Amino acid sequence: MPLNKILCRAKTRRRPPPFFNLLQDLRKQFPDLSPVEIAKLGGKIWRELKPEEKAMYMKLEQRQAKTHRHR
Repeated sequence: MPLNKILCRAKTRRRPPPFFNLLQDLRKQFPDLSPVEIAKLGGKIWRELKPEEKAMYMKLEQRQAKTHRHR
């Protein structure tokens, strides 16, 4: 593989997983919590979410993917 392709791949940004969208919402709801506390709370909430509730965050992730490609 040419070096140029390797460097281009290194520069591409990945979109955040749906779980990170949940964490963003939690940061807005609980601005006084530390990042560690947000992560623990988010993990607990994510495990308890039903697939239908997780679908909302997955749709948001897909929308972000579309906008990311067009940049």
